[in-house]
Amino acid sequence: MFSDYLNTITQNKILLSGLVGLLTIIIYYIDNRKKKNEVEFMQYIKLFIIVTILNYVSFHLINSKEIQKEANYSSINIGEPDF
Repeated sequence: MFSDYLNTITQNKILLSGLVGLLTIIIYYIDNRKKKNEVEFMQYIKLFIIVTILNYVSFHLINSKEIQKEANYSSINIGEPDF
């Protein structure tokens, strides 16, 4: 059951980006709590949005580069030369 959820999250770029953003906010909150810094709630929301968008863009770019690599090798003709 847990592996089904894990597969769903890792295959969906939006869910994975949101999860990374949430983990970032939790770590940032714990760090600020240890240092006793007061941070407004809106700062957490802004950080979550920025991290989520940057992760989504990076996952999208990685996926598009893999598709381009496959497309470049599919058009190679290995037969006789066309003189």
